[in-house]
Amino acid sequence: MRAPYYLISTLMLLLVWSCGTTSAPESALDDGLIRVSKQRNLTLVGLDSAMVYDAIELSGIIGVPPENDFLVSSLFDGSVRSLHLLPGDEVAEGDLLLEIQDEAILARQQQFLESQAAFEFQRAEHERNTTLYAEEVISRKQFEQSQKALVAAESAFESAQKTIELMGLSSEGLAAGELSSTLRIYAPFSGTVSEIQCVQGQFISSNEPLMRLTKTDHLHIEFSVFESDLSKLEEGQPVRVALPGEDEYTLEGEIHRIGKTVEAETRTTPVHADFLNDEDQKLWAPGQYVSLSILVDPTMALTLPENALSDLESSLYALRFVRETDQDYFFEKVFVKTSKKGDDRVEVLNTSDLSSDDRFVASGVFELINE
Repeated sequence: MRAPYYLISTLMLLLVWSCGTTSAPESALDDGLIRVSKQRNLTLVGLDSAMVYDAIELSGIIGVPPENDFLVSSLFDGSVRSLHLLPGDEVAEGDLLLEIQDEAILARQQQFLESQAAFEFQRAEHERNTTLYAEEVISRKQFEQSQKALVAAESAFESAQKTIELMGLSSEGLAAGELSSTLRIYAPFSGTVSEIQCVQGQFISSNEPLMRLTKTDHLHIEFSVFESDLSKLEEGQPVRVALPGEDEYTLEGEIHRIGKTVEAETRTTPVHADFLNDEDQKLWAPGQYVSLSILVDPTMALTLPENALSDLESSLYALRFVRETDQDYFFEKVFVKTSKKGDDRVEVLNTSDLSSDDRFVASGVFELINE
């Protein structure tokens, strides 16, 4: 009789030990509430006042001011003699960009020297005729003809001199016999070679685009806004910009210029915005596409963090703290009606159903509700 009693006692002890060592689930339903073990180390948040706004989400491109974008060309026909730059190369103001070679370039210099000699001759001749006219050696008509010849020679010389200056040549050097069939084109400012539209040996016509030089010390955002949204914009209005390849608007900017006309076909108006942080400009290159959000009608409101809300069946819910024990928290699922958004926060409209003393799970709401 002792053996069965021993077995029964042993089984009862094993059952008691087993029940005592079984761990409770981290979260479970309890009387309609969601029970969560304190081992989860949840963070709780409350309703806080924050800036919220409507947003107009758009896309645009990175641009530069007109004075910082220069299309390099030659004022004279010729063949590209030397070109040692690549797109992306940095150049300083006054650096040699390329050389153009042609016989006509040499002819322009010769024309300058001839016009200079003709002017000096006519000036000396007019001085001599002025003396002769004063001594009544020559007639007034001869004197006036001499005067007209001087004016014509001076005009031709000044025109040739302007041409030499446009060519970037020195009149003193030409007078010393330093003639060249090559025209050198220099960088008008420090910047980046953004485009090259010619190759060595290519014959180019005057004013034909050869390369584009871009000054990148100031970049801005260029975008278009539909006329229906135009009344919502004003200069100085905040703008948020997404980093290249990302969806979150983390960079700050502001509108600095709004166009005054609406384009007939697209019914849009051009708008420019600046980055608030100069360092953010270094993340971009001219012509690069950018996503942005214009903040409209900013107001202060009671909000919850976006991560404190979970989308369930097209409605948003939060987990509100109800009570706690030594081992567990207890939460109830509550509906939250939202409106405008702020920086990672959402405006709560049904504040009458909630209290300023309420505390909510800060993140992971969807997982807790569905466990």
